[in-house]
Amino acid sequence: GLPSATIHRHLGLNGDNDYQSMEDFLDCNLIIVDEFSMVDTWLANHLLGALSSDTQLIIVGDSDQLPSVGPGQVLADLLKISSIPQIALQKIFRQSEDSTIVDLANQMRQGLLPPDFKAKKADRSYFDALPQHIPSMVTKIVSAAINSGISEDEIQILAPMYKGQAGITNLNQLMQDLLNPLDGQSE
Repeated sequence: GLPSATIHRHLGLNGDNDYQSMEDFLDCNLIIVDEFSMVDTWLANHLLGALSSDTQLIIVGDSDQLPSVGPGQVLADLLKISSIPQIALQKIFRQSEDSTIVDLANQMRQGLLPPDFKAKKADRSYFDALPQHIPSMVTKIVSAAINSGISEDEIQILAPMYKGQAGITNLNQLMQDLLNPLDGQSE
């Protein structure tokens, strides 16, 4: 395969030092940047400044996905410029054709909540819970799913934050304890 790395690594940003202007352009003819919705104006500026006029840049991303933590919505702004060639993918491969998740996501993007939002569906369920009850609820749901024959590879747990009892860090640890009880090492 072709070499890949983060934008930060290519620009020499390792978190230990301040950005220093590059003396030379990045030595490549083509750069493909994925998840570009997460790139802020500062990083986009430094990336573009490191490209020679001969370097082709392909930007991949979904402006409806996670925005950048820093200022700016670079991808969304670039998509508004009609002179920039764009291809919009229409087919979703991560969900089956009959998935209710796709319709739910599209409605939520439009600020709508379908009347059957809380109804149990084949591919999604809704549970009301206080944050402190979410870890035990998730553990019970995952255990029941596995006991019913659902593969670990078919289970997804999404959380909107890293910190807290219902955060990614804690839920990852709970799932590691549940699914890999003898292996205490983080992945």
